[in-house]
Amino acid sequence: LPRRSTRASIGAGVSHSRVETPSGLSHQEMSDVLAKPILGTDTAAASGLFHPTESDYFDPLVGELRGQAAVGGLLADVVTKVGHVVFEPLGPRLFDGTTSVQEWKQMAIMPDGSRVMMLRGTSVRRFSDGWAVYAADYFDTAPLGDDDVRAAARAAGVTLTSADLAKHRLG
Repeated sequence: LPRRSTRASIGAGVSHSRVETPSGLSHQEMSDVLAKPILGTDTAAASGLFHPTESDYFDPLVGELRGQAAVGGLLADVVTKVGHVVFEPLGPRLFDGTTSVQEWKQMAIMPDGSRVMMLRGTSVRRFSDGWAVYAADYFDTAPLGDDDVRAAARAAGVTLTSADLAKHRLG
């Protein structure tokens, strides 16, 4: 990202309180920020890119979340519990100025440095008027029930539980 004074480039100065003004980043720059792997993501900066009330996020494990506060709450909770898991792109991220699409695979990093594939998915992000207004991560949840994948997640330090996810589901 270019070095300029924006919330997303400052990052650490952003609290998890509601952000009411756009970041000042272009849609391409916001797409770049949201395409970063979850590890190391500044959750306040990322959630602050979402419109305060008119944004939707969808995840097969949580369902649909609406608004910046809900997205930020999920990100802040999940990032601390994903251990050494990374998302590796499976081709170029497609971006047309308002929408990005990226296919990826989620990999657990083992203590010896080897990688175990957990699942494949695709992320879609939409931007409007300086805000992220839609984000969806589509993936097959079936591999998460596989004993080998669950063992790899534990070995990679994942502590996220179904109870953690359930507290973010709507209603």
